[in-house]
Amino acid sequence: MNQRPRPHRIPRPALLCFAAAFSAFLPVSPARALEWDKAKTGTRDFYEAANWIGGVAPAHPESGTIKFDTAGAAVTAELLLTEGRTEQVLSGGLWFHITSQSPGGNTIDLRSHRLVLDGGVLQFSVAGGGTTAKSAAMFENGTVQVGTTTAAASIQLGSSVAENNSAQLAMEFKPGSTLDTFNTRSITVAAEENGQSKNLLLDLSGATLKSGTRLQTLAVTEDIVIGAHYRPNVTDARNVYGAIKLGAVSLIEVQRDLMIAHRAMGANGAGAALTSGTLEVAYNASPITLSVGRSLRIGTGDRTTGSIVSAANQQWDVAIGSETTEAGDWGNIHIGYKDRVGSNSPQLGTDGSFVSGGGSFNAYISELAVGKNALEVGTATGVLDFSKSALGRLEVTEAAMIGQGTGAVGQLLLKGGNASSEDLIVGESTASGRSLLQLDGTLWEVTGEVRIGDAGDLFIR
Repeated sequence: MNQRPRPHRIPRPALLCFAAAFSAFLPVSPARALEWDKAKTGTRDFYEAANWIGGVAPAHPESGTIKFDTAGAAVTAELLLTEGRTEQVLSGGLWFHITSQSPGGNTIDLRSHRLVLDGGVLQFSVAGGGTTAKSAAMFENGTVQVGTTTAAASIQLGSSVAENNSAQLAMEFKPGSTLDTFNTRSITVAAEENGQSKNLLLDLSGATLKSGTRLQTLAVTEDIVIGAHYRPNVTDARNVYGAIKLGAVSLIEVQRDLMIAHRAMGANGAGAALTSGTLEVAYNASPITLSVGRSLRIGTGDRTTGSIVSAANQQWDVAIGSETTEAGDWGNIHIGYKDRVGSNSPQLGTDGSFVSGGGSFNAYISELAVGKNALEVGTATGVLDFSKSALGRLEVTEAAMIGQGTGAVGQLLLKGGNASSEDLIVGESTASGRSLLQLDGTLWEVTGEVRIGDAGDLFIR
């Protein structure tokens, strides 16, 4: 009796390997890019195919990158949603791009709807030989949500494209618009590796801020960086300016580092170029909570000026680090800390300042430096003034340095509470100016050395 031959069964792992090997020969479709056709003069409908180069409108959700080239006359795109929808989801990012000598700008009229970035980057950048007039990317009449429950997204003003713009580029959220930092990884403004001249502003002064259900909140899960120049061993001498402006806000939450004005030049960094960063906050009647998970750095590196600017009577509740975090993972507070230098113009200084008009201050950090120059050239100036705030606890596991090094001047003013550090150094400097540690009812415990230099003053009352 003839028997039907049994089929040969390929083991499942072998099938998986075969499928993987076969898929390696299949072409991979790159994510598509959709660019607004700025030459069109008809409707402004976001969903009209004729308004996009190539005649393809965004889908919902859209996985490709959406690009607006803002060269030429200013244009407006209207988010005219259909079929009862209230939001447009973008997972490939949204890119505003400035080309050479552009006086124009783009506005997205959200028409009371929500634009959601499900991953990707909300980006504003420039390419080519420079711009001579202010150019802007604007949102109005609705909500931009950065990040979702399934994917974090970021905001980035400036990119590693060759840049040389002398005029300010601004991303503005107009009055009547909302920025929802629902799951925002980072916000960077004028923070570039190529570091060529740029002047970038994220203007949120007229916007409603929220993060999910938390109102008047700007929150990121990693870093906020405002004005940073990462360009080692170059001869470039162009300036970097970055700023964020806030209006009504009750909480600024940065789970990792807040860095304002940092320049990391190599040994050959040349020229008298400057890096500037500013966080400017309008007056709020209630205290503003600034929560930073690891490090606060204002005016660090080489040739920088950084500051947090607010009304003289603005109250801040400031918390840097956490008592519950392992001490080995604590960050630093560096205000006016020069630890880099270029071969040209080494005499230029590094400056940082933060003055609070009241509120509270708590910090758990590894190192505190207010006005420190780690080099033998240049100057460093730092001011950290919490003389009107109630200190709870300032714990420094290593040294606290106020005005230390060549040309260094520092001022740290505290009120009440308890502080501790391994070493405490004040005015150990060659500067002609005086460094000051003012303790108004503050008990400071030192486990190592206390060194008050010839240029230092310790005022206790």
